[in-house]
Amino acid sequence: MIFICFLASPLFALDEGSSLPEVNLQSLMDELVPALSATPTDSQAASTSDDQPDTPKEMPAQLTFKSISIEGLQNISLDQVREKITVHEGEPYYALRLDREMTNIKSMGVFQDVAWELNADTQTLHIRLVENALVSDIVFTGNTQFTAAQLQAVVRQQPQAVLNVNWLRSDIKAVEQLYQSKGYVLAKVLGVQRPENPGEPLVFVISEGVIEKIVLLGNEHTKDYVIFREMRLKAGDIFKKDEFEKDIHRIYNLGYFT
Repeated sequence: MIFICFLASPLFALDEGSSLPEVNLQSLMDELVPALSATPTDSQAASTSDDQPDTPKEMPAQLTFKSISIEGLQNISLDQVREKITVHEGEPYYALRLDREMTNIKSMGVFQDVAWELNADTQTLHIRLVENALVSDIVFTGNTQFTAAQLQAVVRQQPQAVLNVNWLRSDIKAVEQLYQSKGYVLAKVLGVQRPENPGEPLVFVISEGVIEKIVLLGNEHTKDYVIFREMRLKAGDIFKKDEFEKDIHRIYNLGYFT
């Protein structure tokens, strides 16, 4: 129901003594309402048109791959790679999922490049891999307290195997822990030189913690040579924790220090 109220000037001029003409309000409403609703305004037409849903567009058929081709393997076995792949032949193609599959393969640590391509004509998924270089040998430089064989025994990377970058951090830690277990607490692996080409070695560069100079502070009344003659560690020696503790014990035994 709608109520319309108009406030305007009189529609009729009346003479004195005359009466208002009769107006049939129902007739007026019957004429006005159909006229107003019959032809929509331009804005109404545009609004009505915008509200109409678009005609559904035909979507392309979902691609599937009938076969999987893994290319570029030379030293890594096919079974190792397939263990990281969860997609199978005949499944629908989803780019995001395939990207995750490539990340899984990359996480093996033995590939420098991992990529995929779907051949829509043959419906073949091509996985293209580039392996890391083959490590011909493992070389340790700067080591005097342990032999290469002793150091090699604590690292996971093996010669004549593809470089696994996932193992480098743990191998560095293993070498440093071996030194620290024998008291060489200043020993560090300064860096690792990776093989860039087949036939190149993996090189661990080691600093065993050589003492460059010994400086004494606080001995205002005791000569340096008195203290030095109680010490076994000298400049040029490799710092060893238990030897240092013995030197400190001998210095305190002089009775000059508290």
